[in-house]
Amino acid sequence: MELIEGAKIASVAAGKYLLRHLSELKKVHTKNSDFDFVTKFDKGAEEIFFTLLRGYFPDIPFLSEESGKTWDKENERFWVLDPLDGTSNYVRGMPIFTTSLALVEEGEPILGVIYDPVREELFWAEKGKGAFLNNSSIHTSSHQTLKASVLSTSFSYELTLREKNAYYFQYLYQYAQNIRNIGSSALSLAYAAVGRFDAYWTFSVSLWDIAAGALIVKEAGGTYSVLPPEEDFRLLTEYKTIGFLGANSYLFSDLLEILQTDYKKLK
Repeated sequence: MELIEGAKIASVAAGKYLLRHLSELKKVHTKNSDFDFVTKFDKGAEEIFFTLLRGYFPDIPFLSEESGKTWDKENERFWVLDPLDGTSNYVRGMPIFTTSLALVEEGEPILGVIYDPVREELFWAEKGKGAFLNNSSIHTSSHQTLKASVLSTSFSYELTLREKNAYYFQYLYQYAQNIRNIGSSALSLAYAAVGRFDAYWTFSVSLWDIAAGALIVKEAGGTYSVLPPEEDFRLLTEYKTIGFLGANSYLFSDLLEILQTDYKKLK
């Protein structure tokens, strides 16, 4: 079986499992803060990924948000998994969540799959082969100015980073057509890849949140960067959180410049 086909099968199976349980009463406990929830369904979806992908590709280890890593530095290729991105939405019964799966090789994503089971939308890409929504090729938007753009962001659970992003949000809101926060980094990047958003940024993200979406945006004609750009994307594999920007090719440079400006100097 080809890697991409196995990844798509596992993503759809886990996504459908999450959708079946969406209406159930969910018992939650906090993970890192009062805002960061985990449910038994995160684990259930993760187990579906583990079972299927280990069956198809037994030699490829995992880095997963819920269970940590099963690889060491000798592994140049491993799966990066977020079995439920948008958990806070999910536990409230909001139908805005997704699965996110990437295959990372030598520190960069080479395959990415994001599945939204509510809309039955499967976003996927392989390095050098383009990006797709279900069976149709997709491309980032062609908007060239901020005033025509709809942006997306997400706020950190860490108070200082939330406050920092509030300044950039306020600044960009003066120039953009609008800004959304849908509660899922993976789905925001998928929407940027298909042109529903023009860009997505955040100041606190982990590899499993953006690995699949970064590749899908790039293969759809966009560009991405960690923030600040001199940081190494590979540092995310060591559980370091970092800033991130993914955007269409027209807006990327302008947004990157703004997001690198000291927020205290923004006017």
